Amino acid sequence: MFARLKITQKALLLVLIPLIFEIGFGVTVGAMLQETEAEVQRELWAKRLMASYMVINYCISDAMKSVMGIVAGGGLDFVPDYRRSLRPLDESFRKAKEIAKTDPHALRQLEEIEVTTDRFHAQMDQVIEAQENGDQRNAFVQFHHLKPELRQFTEQISELRDYVSSLQQMSPDIQKRQREKLKIVLVCGLIFNIVLAIALTVLFNRDIARRLNILLDNTARLANGQPLRPMLGGVDELGLLDKVFHDMVIALEEANERERAVVKNAQDVIFSIDHDGMFRAANPASQQVFGYSAEELIGKNILHLIVQADREKTLQFFHDMQNGVTVPTFENRFVRNDGKEVFLLWSAHWSQKDRLMFCVVHDLSERKEYETKLVASEARVRAIIENMPLGIISLDPQGRIESVNPSTENIFEFKFDELEGKNLSILFTDPALQTSEGLSEWLEKTAAGPQLEMKMSKKDSSEFPADVSLTVLHSAEGKKLLFTVQDVSARHELQRIKQEFYAMVTHDLRTPLQSIGGSLTLLSAGAAGQLPAKAAEMLSVAERNSRRLNELINDLLDLEKLESGKFDMLFDDVELQTVFSNARESVEALAKSYEVTIAISPEPQTVYADDDRLVQVLVNLLSNAIKYSPKGSTVNIGMEKNADEVKVMVTDQGSGIPAAYQDGLFERFKQVNRREARRKGSTGLGLAICKMMIEQHGGKIGVQSEEGKGSTFWFTLPFHHSAT
Repeated sequence: MFARLKITQKALLLVLIPLIFEIGFGVTVGAMLQETEAEVQRELWAKRLMASYMVINYCISDAMKSVMGIVAGGGLDFVPDYRRSLRPLDESFRKAKEIAKTDPHALRQLEEIEVTTDRFHAQMDQVIEAQENGDQRNAFVQFHHLKPELRQFTEQISELRDYVSSLQQMSPDIQKRQREKLKIVLVCGLIFNIVLAIALTVLFNRDIARRLNILLDNTARLANGQPLRPMLGGVDELGLLDKVFHDMVIALEEANERERAVVKNAQDVIFSIDHDGMFRAANPASQQVFGYSAEELIGKNILHLIVQADREKTLQFFHDMQNGVTVPTFENRFVRNDGKEVFLLWSAHWSQKDRLMFCVVHDLSERKEYETKLVASEARVRAIIENMPLGIISLDPQGRIESVNPSTENIFEFKFDELEGKNLSILFTDPALQTSEGLSEWLEKTAAGPQLEMKMSKKDSSEFPADVSLTVLHSAEGKKLLFTVQDVSARHELQRIKQEFYAMVTHDLRTPLQSIGGSLTLLSAGAAGQLPAKAAEMLSVAERNSRRLNELINDLLDLEKLESGKFDMLFDDVELQTVFSNARESVEALAKSYEVTIAISPEPQTVYADDDRLVQVLVNLLSNAIKYSPKGSTVNIGMEKNADEVKVMVTDQGSGIPAAYQDGLFERFKQVNRREARRKGSTGLGLAICKMMIEQHGGKIGVQSEEGKGSTFWFTLPFHHSAT
């Protein structure tokens, strides 16, 4: 087993075995010394406890003498002596118990003595009290009662004294025996330690020396090319090193074979030429790169195969190499056997001893083609950037302008040389961004963030609104910032026109239209008398178109409020059953006219929502379901509960919606059948408004439908409101 260990492990054993013995020996000696020390401490402890108990005995004896003097006729003159005798008693008991706490038996005896002393003390106090009261007879009686207590105290003190004395007598004998045992252990340990060290040293040296001699012999044999002696075996360093010697001869042969294989299978051309440029040897890769086999190249002059324009610099390259000038790499062009030119990257070494140049050439044709394409790609990207209507500004990390595209010059009316090296702050109108500190803070906060709209400044200091964004780029040159800007003045103008249009619709169309609608309603109700049948029919058409136009205007205004964030939403805990009932009541008349029944799921559920807007959404969905349902069918309002949301569903039995129309159904003015929608009075805005209202609640809306099998319009509501 020792032979299978490594040298480091053997050396470790050589150290560990004596060390383990020394540790065990030291622990044993230490334990024995500790026992001896414990006996010494026990002897000291007994002496201290004996001194404490003697103080207690003295105090009680002195106090008893004072009491006897009082009773014997001394009067009260002995009372001060009595008090003085008992004064150190409590402190003595405390010290004695502190000493005896390590010995339960002694501590228990002290506690019993203390109890007896307390009773004895109390009895003596009664004797003195009777004497102080002049009751001599009672004093004698109480003094007589002291005798049993004094006897018990004397017995307990004697027991404690005997116990402590026995400990004191035992301790010297024990200490003597332990010292003798310690001497024996020390002598035996020393002898064993010497024998162990000698044995380990002999064993280690004999094994290492034998194996080292074999290893040295193998080293000499390897140098002389002789067969090596059999391997040492084992897993130690000497055995592994000997194995390396045995493997080395095989490895050298394999390395030579691999070298030949590498040259033979290399993708690069490896060849040698002489002082005059004549091929002397080449690997098979010459066929693929040069178009010539190795045999065809032997004896050819390489200069005859170089492109005419590159021959002069190739000759200079050969001349430099032969004169010891270091040329790391070299490029030229070579004419293949088929007449095609290839680009070559050379690496060569001139051997003065062999008078040959050993060369390795790599075909660069693919890389050159890639570089050409890369240049063309860069040109295309540059053309795109230069022709983009978006301003693009490249900045360093401090916000200094490094480059701009033509659109930037057009937007700000600056030329590039007027912007280059300047701080981006010159293009802002905000005073907080016109300082380097303020701009640096803004750049750090805005980098890779969302697009912002800001006021920017042209060269003539005129302001304009712009959408800006900042992107961090990491290039070979380090960190760069890409600032993009787009003039949105036209968008602002369009928004202004849009606001004017909505204002016109609100004030100039809706009010007169409501008046017209009211007048038509009055005429239909007979306010102007009974109308002819033809006039009543025309009035009905006019009233229906007026109502439809009014609904379109209201939808447009609602949509504008939702988009601008001005649509008020009042959230509260809402019972969905109440919302379902209110929505059904609102479309009850429409349902009767289409002969459609509305069914509501009876399951209760409370959500946090705006009940009026939920009713508006459901009325829209129910109205569509009723209009497109066959007579005698039922429209169902149901719900499903999930972990954190409730799903409300309106299901009809209509003709269904083709899959091609479902994705855009919730966009404004998107309708499956425009002619049918106009006939049924649809504005094309209802579902878009529903979508925006549900999203205001933090939910989603969608449709599941299949042609011929009806449709289910659904929306989700979270149990807790989440602003979106």
